[in-house]
Amino acid sequence: MDNITHTLAGIAGAEVALELRRRRTGRDAGAALTRAAWLASAGGNNVPDLDFGYTGVIERPLGYLLHHRGHTHTLALAPLVALLPFAASLALERWSRRRTPEPAPSDGEARSTRALLFALSLLGCVTHIAMDGANNYGVHPFWPLDARWVFGDTIFIVEPLWWVVLAAPLAFTAKRTWGRALFALPPIAAIALAIGSGMVLPPFVAILGALRPLLLFSRARLRRPGRAWLAAGLGVLVPIVFAMNGAPARARARAVLAEIYPET
Repeated sequence: MDNITHTLAGIAGAEVALELRRRRTGRDAGAALTRAAWLASAGGNNVPDLDFGYTGVIERPLGYLLHHRGHTHTLALAPLVALLPFAASLALERWSRRRTPEPAPSDGEARSTRALLFALSLLGCVTHIAMDGANNYGVHPFWPLDARWVFGDTIFIVEPLWWVVLAAPLAFTAKRTWGRALFALPPIAAIALAIGSGMVLPPFVAILGALRPLLLFSRARLRRPGRAWLAAGLGVLVPIVFAMNGAPARARARAVLAEIYPET
């Protein structure tokens, strides 16, 4: 998937994890932990794509085909890949805590924080692999035990509807105007992409139809945890709907081709 989608999925995952932590401990996460959780989850959802950095070791296009969605997109190396966003988020948490009046954590709280940040980093990597496996490019996640590629053939690499359903509910989690403006950019880009694609009416209507009620409902009726659950739930629902519609679409395409080429 595109990295806008990966980032938004990471933020939604972090918000859900922080809400589960609040229910377990009875305490809200401070600003330092919230920032670190966002970085760990969003970073984990993007870091597998660092394989772009070494595709050039072999001449194009073979290097790209061999190495993109290669080793960094496997479950075996996901824990190793996750160490990068984990280290960055842990450093951010410690730096943020020094700049705020938050009390120093106990040893148990520090261990819990490290466990949460690593879990988010690792879950982000696994989520990245799963999302990439949903389109027609696919991944080979079970290497080295099995090097065959698997693909869901369900959703395109760039899906504007995902930008809307993930970004709109999360927009009001940002406390500052510039933060909300950043969350507004993906839906705006989705509308621009719908117009620029040449297939204006269906995606344009779908995007605008989803955006307005999502924004109004998220702002007026939901608090922060509810917004996170709404974004995560709709994010899961989008590929399910695409998969449900994909099966009859493929059957119809095969039927039409069978009529045109009956002997093939």
